[in-house]
Amino acid sequence: MPQRDRDLMRKMGIRPNCPLCRAVYRGQDLKLVREVKGRYLFHILCPGCHASIINITMDNLIGVSSLYMVTDFSREDLVKFVDSSPVLCDEVIETYEQLTADSLSGPFSPEAKNLKQQLRR
Repeated sequence: MPQRDRDLMRKMGIRPNCPLCRAVYRGQDLKLVREVKGRYLFHILCPGCHASIINITMDNLIGVSSLYMVTDFSREDLVKFVDSSPVLCDEVIETYEQLTADSLSGPFSPEAKNLKQQLRR
């Protein structure tokens, strides 16, 4: 990785290597997804283990704070979900009701559980 990229990562508070496999990031492994008032959202694709990592870096009164999350989001997924509207409480309840309904269409229904048990035998 060029020294310029290392310096930028250090200044931003981004670790220069993967928290899972310790592979060193290259400049092209990081993508700035969003920047708002001193808060930066990056997507990192590890060149070693190919893990997707979300990094949130924030300027604050005592310096720079960074948060890392290993995810299955691709860069495109992250961009899509950052721009989407929040999930509403009613949508969560509706999904729960659909998943727990007493019908074969629900993957957690009694019929589906029985079918799974029969297939395991």
